[in-house]
Amino acid sequence: MTRSVMLHPIRITALPAAIILLVGLSGCGHKTRLTPPEPLRLATITGIQADMTCNTISLQWEPVLFDSRGNVLDAPAAYLILRRRGGLTESTEKTGKTTSTPPSTSTQHAHDSDIPPTDPAPDTPLTVPTGADQVMTPEIDSEPGQGSGSSRHPDILPTEYEYSIIAWVEGIPVTPSDPDWAKARITWEDPGIVSGPIWVPGDRKIRKPRMIPDADTDRGPDILVPGYNYYYMIVAVSADGVTSEPSTPIRIPWMHVPGPPRNVTGEVGQNRVTLRWAAPETNCRGLPLAQWDFAEIHRSTGDSMRYTMVARVEATQPAEYRDDSVAIDTVYRYRIRVMVLPGDVPGEYSEAVEVVTTDVFPPPAPMDLTGAAVSGDVYLNWRHVAGSDLAGYHVYRRTGTSTAFIRLTPDGPVSSNTFIDSSVQPGEHYGYAVTSVDSSPRFNESDQSDEWTISVR
Repeated sequence: MTRSVMLHPIRITALPAAIILLVGLSGCGHKTRLTPPEPLRLATITGIQADMTCNTISLQWEPVLFDSRGNVLDAPAAYLILRRRGGLTESTEKTGKTTSTPPSTSTQHAHDSDIPPTDPAPDTPLTVPTGADQVMTPEIDSEPGQGSGSSRHPDILPTEYEYSIIAWVEGIPVTPSDPDWAKARITWEDPGIVSGPIWVPGDRKIRKPRMIPDADTDRGPDILVPGYNYYYMIVAVSADGVTSEPSTPIRIPWMHVPGPPRNVTGEVGQNRVTLRWAAPETNCRGLPLAQWDFAEIHRSTGDSMRYTMVARVEATQPAEYRDDSVAIDTVYRYRIRVMVLPGDVPGEYSEAVEVVTTDVFPPPAPMDLTGAAVSGDVYLNWRHVAGSDLAGYHVYRRTGTSTAFIRLTPDGPVSSNTFIDSSVQPGEHYGYAVTSVDSSPRFNESDQSDEWTISVR
């Protein structure tokens, strides 16, 4: 269950990088300096993926299952979502409006907040303190009636900027013993403008959410405004209140983005998949799209639903991409989005297209078949067929005026490009042909080579 929350910004002041304990040794006239061990934390969240639509920003990440010492958590971790608003996106700074809005129609969007306010907070480079730079002991309260929380947790908010805690996301019950634990993903959508109950922190403490009436809080800074950069971090929190380091900040330039590419198709070829699509004509609000600069192709493999980018195609190039890095007999899913420069503003993804790279493609037919009759046998030879998946060759023969070829290799293809037929009869006329066979589960077989004939004496 995911619960969205809205909280006021919190600013944390960092304490010294390490706490030095001076302990007097018994019977000695001096003191020994000791450094305390690193505090117990949860593993830091990595590999956060972000998607953006016209109405919201969504984040995906893998659940945290271990603490910093490699111990498996006893209960699912929960997650705090931290967000701050930066400055204008590069596209907005240069044009005064989002690039997905053509100049001829910009006036009709004033009520849609296409043009952001003119006095944004400065968007300076973000650096996140780590380790002892964030030493602090905020409290994480338990839910009402569940007892007190822990008070031994390091600071989880970076000191460089003010971040708002905007959501408390419950974890999912998965453990390393589950067969599919590595595929588990948590998804959260930023509601943007929240209606209904919201949450606030109290007294510089990081608390589990307590509901307050909607009217009691000023939500102005928490509204997602098109044309601004937004930064997100995620902190994992264990059932007993131990926290992780904040994740590396992820920047989302939010705007009324281009719509999804249309008519996406995938065609399987020999050792390749070819994708074709039509460019979007509108932004996500259904208004004409002024420009886009390149398309991104994202791919997932097998049972995994995690996509990775495999290519970028410039807008000036044909709307197609040939993926030559595929394996045989594998399931692939592709989705495409267009990007707007400057700022690398992503558009909406197309619907995913699933293809299976079933190998139904035989190798080439052998060439230059020739032979000779020697001592009552027929010796055949042909040019070797190149191919990484070649299993070998089948040899066929017909006799006299018959047009039916009989396979002379019933036990499987031969690996050599030579063959000796010892079952011929003197005075008979024979015709020979050869095929090549691949090593796929279907043993795809080529067309026959040109026939070579001989009369045995």
